[in-house]
Amino acid sequence: MAKGEEAWTQLATRIPKEFYRRLKLHCVTNDTSVMDFVVEARTVSLKAESGLTMLDEKRLPESFHAYEDGKHRRYSLLFSVNGGAFAIAKLLADKNPPAVLGNPSLRQLSFGMILFTIVMVADIFVFGEKMRTTYLADAFGWQGKAVLLLIGFLICAGWFLVA
Repeated sequence: MAKGEEAWTQLATRIPKEFYRRLKLHCVTNDTSVMDFVVEARTVSLKAESGLTMLDEKRLPESFHAYEDGKHRRYSLLFSVNGGAFAIAKLLADKNPPAVLGNPSLRQLSFGMILFTIVMVADIFVFGEKMRTTYLADAFGWQGKAVLLLIGFLICAGWFLVA
């Protein structure tokens, strides 16, 4: 059933006459019906009891987009920098390596990339936890954490083998 075709039922209740008068005045002033006001007020009340406000509900897709975009940018940075460093490592492995970026040794580059990878994994982890606790309770579960830590471990292990 579509949202506009939702089934309705009648609710009869007794409220003080003065309260009804103020309610009706509020609805006329704000150009809404008593029924719409009551439905909206009860919806807000139920959502507040569950800990989810209407603002949070509307921001959920916005939050998910921010989470996915932030995660994508961080992983892209991690892989791009490691890929660039790998290209530099390949140049340094030649018999007559050209002077690149101050002429670091392969060992120095490897340890620098291990440190960079650890910092990026920590950043992605903190970002995911913050998004999970602030906006998206279902985001960055144990699967995401396991994948992130495994990727970080594999990249660090690769650089360690190069050193």
